[in-house]
Amino acid sequence: MLDAPLPTAGWYADGVTPGVLRWFDGTAWTEQTMPAPARVAARLGDTTDPARDAALEWSRLAEARRVRRGAIGWFCTGATALALAGLGSLAMGGPGDLWILGAIGGVFCVGRAIRDYHRAVYRGAPTFSVPGFALAVAALVLAVGVFVAAPVEAAHQVSHLSHEVSGVTDEDVQQLLHQVGVSP
Repeated sequence: MLDAPLPTAGWYADGVTPGVLRWFDGTAWTEQTMPAPARVAARLGDTTDPARDAALEWSRLAEARRVRRGAIGWFCTGATALALAGLGSLAMGGPGDLWILGAIGGVFCVGRAIRDYHRAVYRGAPTFSVPGFALAVAALVLAVGVFVAAPVEAAHQVSHLSHEVSGVTDEDVQQLLHQVGVSP
């Protein structure tokens, strides 16, 4: 069955939504749909080809699983981008351009992963198990935690610096100005 040739391009029953046709371009299912025309009574000699139907279903499921694998890749890329941006910003002393680019890239990748996952499930791919979802949520929480650590650490450093500066008196300032030769 895996060696069966793909059907020709054309409109076929969606398989998920009754009364809807989906365009098959000869290699993959597309997003194009249209309402199915009203059924006409079968004429003598009209039959369905079970082999063709099985090949279409296999092709559709293979495409849905491919989209789901792509969603996993996008999700991992987004979580990694967030974590690396946070670690890089911590190493450089606070959030900067790297942190902002990591945020944009991470949110884009995770958003695309969610979109592709929903698309794959709609097309017939099996959903993730509860442990799979729990692992994904834990990974995302960890990545966001590392990402948010950079501005939190920078705020802590600024807070610590302000406590040091608040201990300076006017006499200390006058004394420092006198030492560098500036008259008040």
